[in-house]
Amino acid sequence: MVGIPHAMYHKPPFSPFFTLVNTVKSSFLICFFLVAIILFIKNFTFSNYYLTSMLIILFIYLLGQSVLAVQSQRFLLPIYPLIIMFTTLSFSNYLQFKKPKS
Repeated sequence: MVGIPHAMYHKPPFSPFFTLVNTVKSSFLICFFLVAIILFIKNFTFSNYYLTSMLIILFIYLLGQSVLAVQSQRFLLPIYPLIIMFTTLSFSNYLQFKKPKS
């Protein structure tokens, strides 16, 4: 998911700065995704069919992608929206924020 190392040398669209930005961006995505999985497993109920099906699809795709196509990060592009949807839905379902009393 992080995309390091992507090449032995930097091609014209890639530079060390863009590599650093991509690494930081992907690291936040991985951390939030792992926290969302932990929240989902901790508060698992059978009534969350959409979250369960999204997690199953994510695991199947990521396991298949890691086994079959480890040479390229472009195969992760179709699954990024599903990762973000699962993370946001998991956070919105399991985290509750209170308004400060004023």
